[in-house]
Amino acid sequence: MHYQHVCRVIGPALCLALAATASAQDEGKLSITVFNDAYFVSNHHDSSVNGMSGFWFRRIYLTYDRELEGGFAARIRFEAASPGDFTTDDKLATKIKDAYLSHTGAGGTAYFGLTNNPLIGSYEPYHKGYRAVEKAPLDLFKMSASRDTGIGFKGHLGDKTDYWLMVGNDSGTGSETNKGKAFYLNINNKLAPNVDLNVTTVYLDKDGTDHWTTVAAFLGFKGDKFEGSLFYGHQARSIAAGPDVSLDVVSVYLASQVSDTVKPFFRADFVNGAVPDADKITYLKLATTASPSLFIFGVDMKLSESVNVIPSFEWVTYSNPTVGPTPNSDLIFRLTVVTKF
Repeated sequence: MHYQHVCRVIGPALCLALAATASAQDEGKLSITVFNDAYFVSNHHDSSVNGMSGFWFRRIYLTYDRELEGGFAARIRFEAASPGDFTTDDKLATKIKDAYLSHTGAGGTAYFGLTNNPLIGSYEPYHKGYRAVEKAPLDLFKMSASRDTGIGFKGHLGDKTDYWLMVGNDSGTGSETNKGKAFYLNINNKLAPNVDLNVTTVYLDKDGTDHWTTVAAFLGFKGDKFEGSLFYGHQARSIAAGPDVSLDVVSVYLASQVSDTVKPFFRADFVNGAVPDADKITYLKLATTASPSLFIFGVDMKLSESVNVIPSFEWVTYSNPTVGPTPNSDLIFRLTVVTKF
């Protein structure tokens, strides 16, 4: 895919970034990643979505990384995506996904700007291979954004333990909207060469009256032929106007490299209650009146160093409705083409 064709697809904002950086390829790294789906909704609790099919760009990333002098480095990443709400026919929406300066010294690495936060970012080594299929659990169920703007620091506590601190706006990729802040603390302990135990705690002072507290932990394994993780997250939302919300998420992920080019995978997420704003989860649109359980099955097939094809399906069942009958299940089939260059 030629860069000029990419510009026509992802719009003028990304073209400006491409033009500004293309001449500096010898001084940095410019990369593009595309998640493109063909989809079919076989069954859905919302009758208006049931039977829909089509094609969309779930993500297009344009990333420029630059090593600077004195231990400094910088990254800017633009993102474009289809709306994914099954109703909007707008053009691809573009935004800045990452924009930060970092400095690495003897004690660790400091970050300043818009970057991934420790709650979602710490899980990436066990999820990034299948970000093309679905978001990480807490990001998916709208319990946390994947990004925040602020200042962070990654360092070491001995040979086997790392930490990650961050203070941010709690604004995702948006601008500052309140006086509250987000405080993140992540600890990762390497139990064995291929095994990690990771714990994160987050306190969000939403606006001086509402407070969200999140604790998450996962045990992850990555080997040559097999990888997997067991994840648990708990979030308590204290809401002045009420009612308070308490959510628990358990997620299991397994994948096996059966050959050099074929990797089947499975993921199951279980939530103990109805998820607020679940109907705003893009590319799925879950029910808001019952507890969802999500099952993902797929096969990652590597066609070349730059292209992977991933047939998969996502099946959502519901239980414990808060009002009315239990919603019907959702079943969505996808064929995802991942292109990186």
